[in-house]
Amino acid sequence: MPTMTVNGVSIVYEIFGKGPLLVWTEGGRFGRSELSYLMAGHFARQYSVLIWDRRNGFGASDVALADSPSYMTTDAEDLHALLRNLALGPACFAGASAGSSLSLWMAQRYPEDAKSLVLFFAPTDNVALFRASIDKHCFCLAEIAERGGMQAAIDASTESWFCELQGQASERGTWLAQTIYRNPSNRERVLAIDPQLFAATMRRWGTFFLSMSWPAGLTQEDIRSIAVPVMIVPGDDEIHPRQSAERLSALLEQAEMVEFPGTVPAAASAIEKFYSVFPALDEFLTRTLLD
Repeated sequence: MPTMTVNGVSIVYEIFGKGPLLVWTEGGRFGRSELSYLMAGHFARQYSVLIWDRRNGFGASDVALADSPSYMTTDAEDLHALLRNLALGPACFAGASAGSSLSLWMAQRYPEDAKSLVLFFAPTDNVALFRASIDKHCFCLAEIAERGGMQAAIDASTESWFCELQGQASERGTWLAQTIYRNPSNRERVLAIDPQLFAATMRRWGTFFLSMSWPAGLTQEDIRSIAVPVMIVPGDDEIHPRQSAERLSALLEQAEMVEFPGTVPAAASAIEKFYSVFPALDEFLTRTLLD
């Protein structure tokens, strides 16, 4: 699996195809998934498609804590450095949920990197809906590490992941166990972290999430400053309500909304829904990357 050291951290990535660059970032802090490879397989016919795993997430990139205001800052810095090291770009940045937030960050913070954006399922600004997840993945792991050390945090994460695999609810964040599974060398990296530093970082992440402006720490002025074409596909659930997409559309001067075809049932899987708008995405990329 290709890796690149950026900002002192090994980042896992893959590139498919040749041509203008399309960068895909998963939602949450998830690594490359079935959707990543669906995007790469379809669009590599005309473009270079880069899919990657963020550090400190559910993927195979290194665990390496950074002294930055938030994980979003670190992710943007890593992606910018990755493109520089690979001599790639400018790009269309595309992503789902938190991946759409990072795409906005890239266009606002590194405008020279961005030619266009594709935002799937922009997340809600109602942080109360995320409180349980933030408690689990940030505050709970912080308390466990502080009380019992990093091995205790790994054990708790592994136990919770096992519960999830059995279809049961989990009480603690599973990302430590999952990143070790995908990159076994991350075990030693996690064990080498000072538990107090880990706890402080997890609490900083959680506090940022609960207190951030919308979306993902950007102000309305930040969003209005983005001067590239943007394709927005609204979500249809509580975490990704249509209202979030509409607010972005009103703030972004070059935004266009793309709806799911009426033939797609409401109960369709996320993969089916995303695939149904690929024809519209093909047309958008032709205008914004090929022309």
